[in-house]
Parts: sequence; structure tokens; C-alpha cells
Amino acid sequence: MKKILSIGFLFFLSGLTSLVYQTLWVRVLSLGVGSTSTSLSIVLAIFFSGLSLGSWLAGRVISRVKRPILCYGLIEGAIGVYSFFLLPVLFNFHVFLARLPLTGSFSWFGALLKFVLVFFLLIFPTTLMGASLPVLIRIFARSREKLGKQISLLYGINTSGAAAGAFLSGFVLIPHLGIAWANNLSALINLAIFPAAYYLQKLFPPEKQPAVISEAPVKTASAGVQRLIPWVAAGTGFCSIAAEVVWNKYLGIFLGSNVFGLSLILSLFLLGIAAGSLALSYFSERVKDQIRLFQWLLAMCVFAIFLTTRLLNLSPVLANVAAYYFPWVDLFILKTVLAAIILFPPGAVLGALLPLGIRLAVDRVERSAEIAGKLYAVNTIGSILGSCAAGLFLIPILGSGATISIALALLIFLSLAVTVAAGRNLTKKTAAVFLAHAAALAVLPFTPGIRFENIIKSAYLQRVVPDLKFTEVVRYFARDYEEFRLIVEGRTGIITLSHDPQDGPIYRNYLRLKTNGLNESVYDTKDPETLPKYEALLGFLPLALAKDPQRAFVVGYGGGFTVDFLTASDLKHVFVAELEEGILKAADYVHKGKNPLLKRKNLKIEIEDARFILASGYAGPFDIIVSQPSHSWLAGVANLFTREFFLAVRENLSPDGVFSQWLNLYNMNPGVLKSILHTFYSVFPHGFVFTGGDDQELIMIGSLSPLRFDLDRLRALSAGEASRKKLMRVPIANAYDALAQLALTREEAVRLTAGAELNSDKNAFAEVAQSRLFYSERNHFPSRFILEAYTGDFQNVVAQPGRLDAGFYRGLLVSLEKDAQRSYKMAPILEKYRKIMPQEDAFETAFQLYRMERYKSSQKLALATLKKVAEPRMAHLAILNHLAMGQGKEAGLLWAKYREFQKGTTACFGPELEFNLNSYGNENYWAAELEKNYDGNLALCGSYLNKALGFHYARRSERKRALEYLEAYYANAQNDVENYRAMLALYVLEGQRENIKNFGNALEMVVESEKTRLNDISRLYEAKGFSADAAVLREKAAHQ
Repeated sequence: MKKILSIGFLFFLSGLTSLVYQTLWVRVLSLGVGSTSTSLSIVLAIFFSGLSLGSWLAGRVISRVKRPILCYGLIEGAIGVYSFFLLPVLFNFHVFLARLPLTGSFSWFGALLKFVLVFFLLIFPTTLMGASLPVLIRIFARSREKLGKQISLLYGINTSGAAAGAFLSGFVLIPHLGIAWANNLSALINLAIFPAAYYLQKLFPPEKQPAVISEAPVKTASAGVQRLIPWVAAGTGFCSIAAEVVWNKYLGIFLGSNVFGLSLILSLFLLGIAAGSLALSYFSERVKDQIRLFQWLLAMCVFAIFLTTRLLNLSPVLANVAAYYFPWVDLFILKTVLAAIILFPPGAVLGALLPLGIRLAVDRVERSAEIAGKLYAVNTIGSILGSCAAGLFLIPILGSGATISIALALLIFLSLAVTVAAGRNLTKKTAAVFLAHAAALAVLPFTPGIRFENIIKSAYLQRVVPDLKFTEVVRYFARDYEEFRLIVEGRTGIITLSHDPQDGPIYRNYLRLKTNGLNESVYDTKDPETLPKYEALLGFLPLALAKDPQRAFVVGYGGGFTVDFLTASDLKHVFVAELEEGILKAADYVHKGKNPLLKRKNLKIEIEDARFILASGYAGPFDIIVSQPSHSWLAGVANLFTREFFLAVRENLSPDGVFSQWLNLYNMNPGVLKSILHTFYSVFPHGFVFTGGDDQELIMIGSLSPLRFDLDRLRALSAGEASRKKLMRVPIANAYDALAQLALTREEAVRLTAGAELNSDKNAFAEVAQSRLFYSERNHFPSRFILEAYTGDFQNVVAQPGRLDAGFYRGLLVSLEKDAQRSYKMAPILEKYRKIMPQEDAFETAFQLYRMERYKSSQKLALATLKKVAEPRMAHLAILNHLAMGQGKEAGLLWAKYREFQKGTTACFGPELEFNLNSYGNENYWAAELEKNYDGNLALCGSYLNKALGFHYARRSERKRALEYLEAYYANAQNDVENYRAMLALYVLEGQRENIKNFGNALEMVVESEKTRLNDISRLYEAKGFSADAAVLREKAAHQ
């Protein structure tokens, strides 16, 4: 018994290492051959082909082997030796491909050549892996009485090991050891199996092995059923993998499309298969009618796949409801339990079907290994066909629902065929079963398919905020919460366009583009020519820095905005590599089938893996390279933030070329951000970092040559009418606006990130760290260390350092005033300005302090100056500071004190200040004065005029008139919490249900966003020693 347990344990380890190898090798090969669905399908097909070939060959020859235990040990040892040397070859596979005349992985020659090369690399170890099951059956299958138990037990043990390997790969080996050491550890395990098998073979020599008890035929299925068993094995392989491809798409979003989520899905499915096989080993020989059991299992397989698919539609809602009732349990654990419950039934049934089919097909014990090898090979071939058919054709063309229906129809047909073949005569029972199957086939096309709306909505919900009401927990899943306009099931993900309420009360003006539920871009349907800020900067910055650029390469089409900016320039050639064709279908939908970018002669779009193009080097060099994918933790996308990718970019840059990389700071902490910055600038010796105050996004610029901004070129590039329109949301209207976006030079970034971990393909540092963060509380301000280090030193930034005069810094201050989120940059700029401006200007200093939201410091200077001399500008500023600090009464008293200044811009505050003084008659007077010359006062007061008049009429209960002004103000100030609350209150009084819902949903987000912003700036000022100013902002945040 100890020997049997020992061999069983070794077989468990065989399954474990096989899945580790599969995970690692497919991951590494995707870097070389490309991560398109075609390329990955080729790699997986080769892997499974080797398993199939090995199983078939071993089944044919193992009966002639006298020492099967030693043979098994040799097989495992050979896998270990080969694996040691294989991984370095796979890591450098792209280097070899770069020397070949490839034109893309979608060309027939490129695909064929890569297939042949990968085939020769993988066929040897995978064939050996496939041989292990028939060899072990040869060792253990000694008697006909226990034949079914032994086959099921072996299959279950091996699959248990595979489940453990899938889990350990994602949760232990890659995170803690990295890819190389994970591979080497697995190889050591394989090598260790050889001496262990050698020792066991000595203890269990051939002459001591129990002989086959009987040569008599084993009780088996009828000839008709036996002929069908290979078809059932192939069919179940096809259907199970086709269904798994669909489920992976769904559960990948549910659990997170990262190293942990994908590993968990595979391990749960394999665990179900192992459980089914192990359960069968316990009672298979106790069942008298195994053919009927086989029929029942086929019918149960149909039901289990059908049920699992339907439960997937409910899983996001069920997870959030469970989190509400069990708040002490982590949401990721609840999702894991739910996923296990969903995947276990089909996995368990499938796990029992194959070993039972092998048992029914075996007519003699001595042929058990041969038949097991053949059926395992046939089952694996079916899996290959299912994977390729579902991923490449069925899902992209017909959709997931139809793919599942085809799989179910095939299973029903096979079940029906077995039922007919098993019945000797057409009995009533057989006829009833026949009719049930026929009815199922007839109804199947009309059953509701899998729906992706709920899972898309839940992509960002990886934790539940404490103390939420039940209605808030489930409100995301209301049918009218997010209005989907397009859902495309692509080869690599689910692409959607929707009106998302998180875009604010006027969310129907926007179409948000998402991939697997994560934001990619947003289309403004009312103003399509104005580009989102960072997608505009992504194209603008390299154009401003590159010297006479002619050719550009863009990684990912995204929303098309960066491509729009680049192709509208003087560039002669813009090459775009987009991995997912569904992205282009979304753009086509937005433009109503007439995407204007596709008509531009300098644009070429190819559906291809950008990393493969850059690694192969067949399209370069380029003067500009832009990388749009910004979610640095997602499987596949994470490979665009490693040192190896940056090196591939460097190899494709022209000597004066510029690389622009977008990085989303969502799901990020300072450690990961430092790692990515450190990695980026370990490759590029020159560059800059651009980000705003609370944007949660940044752009890294890298180059091989020194970079400087030419002020005249910046001015010309931003002055054009087309450019100004596109850059309106940044906003950039002049050279100073562009330079105001700068956060760090390359030298400052290197100093700040010294000692950080390099992020590489081998250690996957950022991907693993961010995958952990995805399920935990996120850091709201990972870039704080960048903001705190801002120096405002432009000496080595502009090409004309002699022009860094008072006018330059004044221009920067004016640009920074446009965005309160960039107030942290104003302090060092103001200091430089004060040092070189012709004379001290107290008002200028106080006003800049006000714009920086350093209200206490600004007020101190303003009041001190007013004591010396009554000056209208300073009185106006003192009133502004009082209002900003919530001191309405004090502002009113100051207004009353300096009545001689109640004109000009100060008059804009007349209605509010008189109201604070309880002088309602004067309030009405000033409101009438402001309305009398509305256009002139709008130019003088800015958008605040609408807020002042709106609140005035709200206080007079003239609700419709008040809303007219407040809505006009909202158009220019969508984050003003006070205005939000006033509008919502008026909508409630007016009974405007649609606006109540829209503004009610958005108010909470706006309040939290403003609180976060104020607290972040407060902490920054506290760190710089501005404690009084920090205290004011903390108080403002508390009263939001």
C-alpha cells in the first residue's frame, strides 16, 4: 500500500508540474509569438497535440515495457532536463523571430512558420507529459474487478495535481519566485521523480508485481456503445473546452483579468474534474449497470453546462448580496466560493465521464493502458478543436450564447445516440428518453443566452464599501443604471459602449468605451472634436518634442483620439497595431459607419499584437511611438510595462525619436509606480513625466537623445484652430499651458525611484503587486511623492533657457490658475517669479496664494495690506478668501466696510453678501443690476454670475428661473458640490424625476471626489509646512 501511495503521490506531482509548465510556457511564448487569439490558440493546440500524441504512443507500446515504474521515472526526468534548457529559449524566441522574414502573425506564412517553430520546441516535453497516464494505468490496472476504480483514481490524482499546479502558479510561484525560478523548481521536481521511481521499481520488481488475474474478457458495453465511446470522448472534450472558453470570458471579469483571477478559474474547474473522477473511483464498481450510469452522466453534463451558464448571469448580483449579508467576509473569498459552486457541477460530471468511458471500452485488462491512451488522445483532440473553434470562430461570429447552445446540442445528440445504441429494443423508456432529447434540441435555440451587462457593471466592484444600504449594493445591476448601446464579443475581450451614470447627470451625452468592463476611453457625442485630456497629450507631447517626425507607431487604437491627433498632423505615416477588432467596431458604431479617420491617407491599421511587431522589428524604425493601453495589471497589457517591452521600443526608435507611454494610476500604490518609473528610465536616458494634481493618470516620455521644448514650436503647435479645439480639455491654448503639465524631469524621476524593483517579464513585479491591490483598499494618491518633489525647474526643459524670465513664470502661473488640481505646482513657480519680478507686488502674491487654495496665507497678506492702504483689488480678494473659507458673515461685513469698492468684479458678489447681512432689499438691487447688463457682467464675473443669480432666485422660490441660471453655471463647473445640492433640491421641488435620479446618483461621487482632492492637497501643504492652510482645507473637506 505504501508503494502504491508513493507512486500516486509522484503522479500528483506530475500533474502539478505539467500545469505549471503550461501556464509559464504559454505566458512566455505570448511575448514572442504575440498574444493575439490566433497565436495563443496555436500554442495551446501544440501543447495539447503533444499530450494527445504522447498518450496514444504510450498506450501502444507500454504493454511491452517490463519496468513501467522506471519508465515513468525516465519520462519525468527527461521532462525536467528539457525544461531547464527550454525556458531561456522561449524568453529569447522573439530574437530569433526578428531575424526571419515575417510580416505579421496573421499572415499565412508568419502563422505557419511560428507554428512549426513552436511545434519543434514543445512537442518533445508535451508528448512525454501525455504518456504518463497510460504508463500509470499499466502499473496499476492488474485486475478486472478494480479496473474502473483504478482508472478513475489515477485520472483524479493527476487532475488534482493539475488543479494544484494551476493554483500555485498564480498565487505562489509567479508572485514569490518569478517565472524562471518557478520553471526551475518544477524541473527539479520532475528530476526528483526519477530517483524516486528508480527506488520504487527496485522495491517492486517485475517478478514481484501481481500478475493479471484473468485473461477473460472484462464485462463491457455493447458493441454499439463501444463504437460511440471515442466520439463521446472527443465530443465531451470539444464541448467542455468550448464552454470553458465562454466561462473564462465571464469569470475573468468577475474575479479580475489578472494573474490571480485567471489562475483561480482554471484551478476551480480542474478541481471539479478531479472530484468527479475521484468520486467515480469510489462507487463505479458498485454500480451494476455502468452503461446506464454513463447515459445519466451525459444527460447530467447537458444540464450542468446549461445551469452553469445561467448562473453566471446572476453571479455579480449574488456576490454583492452575499457581501451585504456577510460583511466580515472578503468579497474576493465570496466570489471564489460562488465561482466554485458554479463550476463544480460541470467539472465533476466531466471528470467522471472520461474514466467511465475508458472502463466501458476496455475489453481485456492487459489492453487497458492502450485503450486509455487512445481515448485520452481523442478527448484531447476534441479539446483542441473546441478551444480553436470557440475562440477563433464561434464566439466572434455567433456569440457566447450560440456557442454554448452548439455545445449543448452536440452533447444532447451524443446522449441520444448512446441511449439508442444501448437499448436492444425500442421500449417505452427508450422512446421517452428519445422524445426528451428531441424536445431539448428543439427548445435550445430559443433559450436565453449568456448576458454580459451585469458582469460589465461589476468589473470595478471588487470590494463593498461598508455601511451601504441594500438598495445601494444592488443599484448597479438595475436595468436602467447603465444603458448599453453596443456589446461586441471579440477574440480577446468584451467591448462595450454605454451611457454610464458615473459620467454625471448629463451622462447620456457620453458613450463610454470599455474592455471587459474597464474604462478605455469616452466619446463626447455632443462635441466629438474635443479630445479627452490624456489621449490628446499622448499625441501632442511627442509631436512637440520630436525633431522633424515622419513616421509614428501607435500601440492600440483605443477611442481613436490619439490616432486622430497624430494623423491630423504632418506625419507621413501612422501605423496602428490594435489587438482587438471589436475596438474598431465600436468606433464604427460611434461614427455611424463612417469613421472619418479611416479615410486619412497616412493611417494604416493592422489587427496584430504590437509587442510582436516591435520585437520582430519588421516595421520600424519610428520617430514617434505611442502606447495607449494604460491598465498595467491586466493579463497581456501588463507585458507593455516591463523592461523587455521598453527595450523593444528603444530598438524601434529613430535616434531622435520619442516614446510616449500612458499609465493609469487606478489600482496603484507608490511602490508599483516607482517600479514602473524606475524600469522606464533605466532604458531611456532622457525624458519627462507629465501629470496633473489629482488626475490619477500620467504620461512618461522617453528618448535616446536629449529632449527640449522649443517655445516657438510649442506656441505654433498649440495655436492652430484645429489643435486648440482638440486640446480644449487639457486645456492647451499656448506654450505655457503645455509646460504646466510637466511634473518631473528624467533626472528627478531617477532620483525619486532609486532602489525600486525593476519590473520585468521574469518577475512580473508590477502585475503581481497590482493584482493584489485589485482586491484590497486602494491608495487614493499614489503619485503624491511626485507632487511633493515638484521643483518647477525648467532650465533643462526648454530649448531657450535665456527666456526663463518673469514673463515666462507669470505665463506659467496664469496657466496653472486654470486648474485648481495643479495648485501644488504654483508654490515653487511663485517663488521663482517673486525672485526675478521687477518689484514686489503684494496683490499678485496674495492672489496666487488664493489660486493655490492657501486661503489663510492669502487672507493674512490681504488684510495686512488693507490696513496700510485701502485698495479695491485687495478688498475684493479679502472677500473672496472669506467666502472660500465659509466665512459668509465676515465677507459681508468687509463688503459693507468698503462700500466705495462695490463696483466692477466685486459687484458680482453683491446678492450673496447682502443676503449674508440680512439686507434683502439690497440683495434684490444687486441682482437686478447684474441682470441689467448680463452679457457685460458675464464677461466681468465669469460663470460665477450664473451661480449668484441662481442662488438669489432659489432663495426667492423662483425655482424655474433659478434652475435656468444654475444649469448654465453647471455647464462650466460640474464639480461644484454647493451647486449640485442646490440643483438637486430644486429638481425635487419641481418633481423632475429623471434629473433627481441622475443628480442623486452623481452627487455622492462628486462629494467624495472633492473630499479626496481637498484632503490630498491638505496633506501636501502640511508636509511643506503650511499648517494653517492645510487646516482650512481639512475643514472644507469635512463640511462637503
